[in-house]
Amino acid sequence: MKLEWLTNLDVAKAKAKKNKKPILVYFTGSDWCPPCKKLEKYFFQTDQFESESKKYNLVYLDNPYRDDIIPIQEKKENKIIATKFNVDFFPVLIALDYKGNECNRVERFSGEDATYHWKFMDKNKGIFKL
Repeated sequence: MKLEWLTNLDVAKAKAKKNKKPILVYFTGSDWCPPCKKLEKYFFQTDQFESESKKYNLVYLDNPYRDDIIPIQEKKENKIIATKFNVDFFPVLIALDYKGNECNRVERFSGEDATYHWKFMDKNKGIFKL
């Protein structure tokens, strides 16, 4: 299973304006955030998410501790975007309309239960008429 994540929100916004699909932004700390790793295993790496993801422009904004995981400039930009969206902890998923306006969010992840994340996705279906 291979999800197509963009790593630049501006690129995703430009793509969304063309294809009129909403944007799903995932804020993570790939090298230090245990809940993020569990969210990836129990939510993102499922057949159901793979199917649902086709309705979105996916954006992966990593905020790693180490400086060798992503380019330093990308790391700086991701921190600025996280601040703009009031993301103070990880993981956070934010649904934006194709114009880039926040419409829905789900924060944190605990254990192995992705129930709240699926409720978030169901709510998005109504918001975006998916």
